[in-house]
Amino acid sequence: MELDEHWMLAVQDAFALANAVGPAFAHGKPLPSEPTRSLPEVAVLGDTGRELWMILRAVAAGDTAAAAERLNALLDLMDARPRMARRGPGGFWHLQFVSSTGGESTHLVIATGMLLGSGDFVRIKGCQAPRCERVFLDSTRNRSQQFCSTRCQDRVKTASLRERRRAREDTPS
Repeated sequence: MELDEHWMLAVQDAFALANAVGPAFAHGKPLPSEPTRSLPEVAVLGDTGRELWMILRAVAAGDTAAAAERLNALLDLMDARPRMARRGPGGFWHLQFVSSTGGESTHLVIATGMLLGSGDFVRIKGCQAPRCERVFLDSTRNRSQQFCSTRCQDRVKTASLRERRRAREDTPS
C-alpha cells in the first residue's frame, strides 16, 4: 500500500510527536523532561507520543512483531472507528478515523499503523549517533540514511576525525 500525501504528513507528525516526548537523549544531549517543542497539545498527546516512540524504536530494531502488538493495544485503547469524510466543500472523500477517547492522536496512530502495514516500514530507523535515541523515516533511495539529522552526522564524523588524529599522534615515528 502506498501512503498518499495526507497520510505521509500524518506520519511526519507522528515521528515529531514521538521524538518530542519519547527519547531521553537527542543529538547527544539529554532532553528536558518537558518537551520544549511547540507541538500542539503535547501534554495531552504525551502518553501517545511515548508509546509511538516505543513502537517506532521496536521497528527500527527489527522487532516488528512487538511493534504490531503495542500498536494493536494502542488502537484497542483508542477504539478507533473509520468514517468517510469530505475534504472541504465539494472535495474528495477520504477515510478518517475517529475515537471517543483518542482525539487528535488517533490520526497519528492510524498513520503509524498504515506505515507499518506498508512496505515502507523498513525505512523506519533509529539514529546511529551515540546518545541519540531519535527515530526517523529514511528518505534516501538506497535506504542508507544512518542519522536523524546533519547535526548527529557531523558529530559522529568530527569524533571519528579526532580519534584518527589522536591515533596518528600516538603512533611512534
